[in-house]
Amino acid sequence: MYRQNARPERPPTVLQYRTRVFRPWSLLAALLVLCVGVAMFGAMRATRIVCERSGDEAGSCRFRRYGLMSSLDLTLSPTEIASFTVSERRTSKGVRYAEVRLVTTTSTYGTVDLESGTWGHVTPERAQDVGARFRAFQEHRMSTVDEWLATAPVSAAMMTLMGLGMCALGGAMLREQLAQRRPIRVVVHHDREVVAVRKREIPFAEIDGVTVELGRAHFWSSRKNEHIPGHRLVIVTRFGDDVPVTREFRAGERGPHEGARRALLRALGRAPS
Repeated sequence: MYRQNARPERPPTVLQYRTRVFRPWSLLAALLVLCVGVAMFGAMRATRIVCERSGDEAGSCRFRRYGLMSSLDLTLSPTEIASFTVSERRTSKGVRYAEVRLVTTTSTYGTVDLESGTWGHVTPERAQDVGARFRAFQEHRMSTVDEWLATAPVSAAMMTLMGLGMCALGGAMLREQLAQRRPIRVVVHHDREVVAVRKREIPFAEIDGVTVELGRAHFWSSRKNEHIPGHRLVIVTRFGDDVPVTREFRAGERGPHEGARRALLRALGRAPS
């Protein structure tokens, strides 16, 4: 014989709602900051110049640039290179940097940028020194050249720190914006007498009440001196280990959270206060 349960199972009560505040400019700003951080890493590069010859041969030169976003691998004869030009430039803050170009005699390559731009720049002194060695090779005063054009150590360190900072800030802003769009969900399991919030289950007997907290939303995405009020639903336990339904405060009015609070209390069989 089978024993039938006297109490029929009650399906879970699912409370799910969204806050309806969307700030497109914040999402775009997060993506922009993240892209700038990635671009800083992409601007870091190093170019190796290796020229070799045996005896009276013309020899060959290989120009190989290593970089996240701008790579180059080019092999030319010294006779195919019309000039190795170094131009000194200054940033808006007066920082000196060099732009290095190869002017070739072939229509296939034309003018090749070895180093250009203010990000990841090479010092003029270093560029001039490499240029002098390359011209000495062209004039058969040197048989080998093995030199690097790389970002100055101080600039590389600053760009690394700034890139990491921008990526971290952009990631935090993007995560914050995406989190604001996720639905808020609470599941009441009547048969097991637990409330499931995120990845935690709270027994009915431990729940002392449900409240709505006021706090700051869009912390990372706020403008300077901007304080955006937000709310979140919190389950108050008897042991002081309160459980927020969402980690972050959701921007918008209190109303949707207050409605969810009342619905949760009713699902627990308690009168909404």
